[in-house]
Amino acid sequence: AIDNEPRVLDGMRLLLGKWGCRVVTADGLATARKALAELEGPPDAIIADYHLDDGDGLAAIAALRESLGFAAPAILATADRSQEVREAAGRADVALLNKPLKPAPLRALLTRCLAQRVVGHRLLHRDEYGISLAAARANRRDAVSSAAFAQLIAQRHENASARRADWVTH
Repeated sequence: AIDNEPRVLDGMRLLLGKWGCRVVTADGLATARKALAELEGPPDAIIADYHLDDGDGLAAIAALRESLGFAAPAILATADRSQEVREAAGRADVALLNKPLKPAPLRALLTRCLAQRVVGHRLLHRDEYGISLAAARANRRDAVSSAAFAQLIAQRHENASARRADWVTH
């Protein structure tokens, strides 16, 4: 979680910790990059406040995704309810939650992020469905959404399952 307000970070750590999440907090992009380098693996999700002291949350998410080499699922928390911020988050494939954050919508989005993260992990690390890391990165640069990745994976999985079922029955 990235936020420039220590009380917000403490609250996120407490709430997410109660849900069994391992929480890493940062007060800005530089601290987040250091924390990312110390992680044993990539994060399941990035949660960032929109208004940070050293830029905005969307830029921080983009920079962390670039460091990771894939579009990690992300949530932008903001009190800014403008259409401009909503559209920018959509273009960046970042979920948006308005502040003050409510636990139920946050948990629902984190669950969705985890599902996207699992699909992304399988896509990038196992290459089960014939999609190479280079192709995944190319698609990320072309702003293909996580939902499109998930749909592609589901289609390929169905096709592979159908071929296996056909082979077993013949």
